[in-house]
Amino acid sequence: MKKIILAAVIAAVVLIAAILYTWHWLNLPVATQAEPVNFTVARGESLTDVAENLATQKLIKSAWTVRLLAKFNQSENKLLPGIFSVSAAQKPLEILQTLQTSPKELTITILPGWRREEIAVYLNTLGLTNFSETEFLQLTKKMEGQLMAETYRIFPDASTQDLVDLLHKQYLTDLEENEEIQSLLSESGENWTEILTLASLLQREARDFSQMQNIATIIKRRLADNYPLQLCASAQYASGQNAKTGKWWEEPTLADTQIDSPYNTYEYKGLPPGPICAVSVSAVKAALTPVENDYYFYLHDKNGQIHYATTFEEHEANKAQYL
Repeated sequence: MKKIILAAVIAAVVLIAAILYTWHWLNLPVATQAEPVNFTVARGESLTDVAENLATQKLIKSAWTVRLLAKFNQSENKLLPGIFSVSAAQKPLEILQTLQTSPKELTITILPGWRREEIAVYLNTLGLTNFSETEFLQLTKKMEGQLMAETYRIFPDASTQDLVDLLHKQYLTDLEENEEIQSLLSESGENWTEILTLASLLQREARDFSQMQNIATIIKRRLADNYPLQLCASAQYASGQNAKTGKWWEEPTLADTQIDSPYNTYEYKGLPPGPICAVSVSAVKAALTPVENDYYFYLHDKNGQIHYATTFEEHEANKAQYL
């Protein structure tokens, strides 16, 4: 009996020693020397996903290490979004602390309704040491609408690719991986690209969520009737930057509405071939939850108030009264 107890004690001691050694080993840096790299955390990204990304990028030995450290330190919900400078030569706890405090961060805000060029110009004004406006536009050539409008915290030395990754990753987190959004999309039976395109139009055409939902209904009704959408935002996107004012969204002229571009819904029926700007979660929700109405037309007066009409005659009367 004593031998059995002794064997059990020895086994327990060996097991504990093995666990302690493993824990010690897991908490050592991956490398003794390593250059700092930029690591991205999207707003709303879970600790599990962040830990897995750290392990995938070989910055830590095991995702479980960071998850357990965060649990022990009661800091599971204290990760900050942004781009962080970390190194494989840091201990997992040091990396975790870096992701919770970033003294050298810069706060930036990408506004809903901005097109890629506006985002590039804005970023170029911030004095970022490794940012290139030209490179940004090249990297995002096919990413209109997939750069999330949000507030971010970044390092001033973040590269152009880092910033593109950050904005796109936030788009994936907020929209394509958003369970509520994807559930509404599944219920609607609609195409994601078309919903994103519609949301971008709503972002430019509407002033609030209620207007977005009403305009979404009008657009869908016109699409169903094969009636031209004739949206100012689409003509503005097609016309690009105003040569005189340097602005991107000037009130369209008659010439702008006649531009031969598939994005110009005055000239081409149906939705544009893709989104025209960065969108908010609200715009996407509105595109997926249009409200019932009988309207076919709308306009905004000089005070931003919207006026709906069910017939062309009513719309013309609104134009005469409010414009």
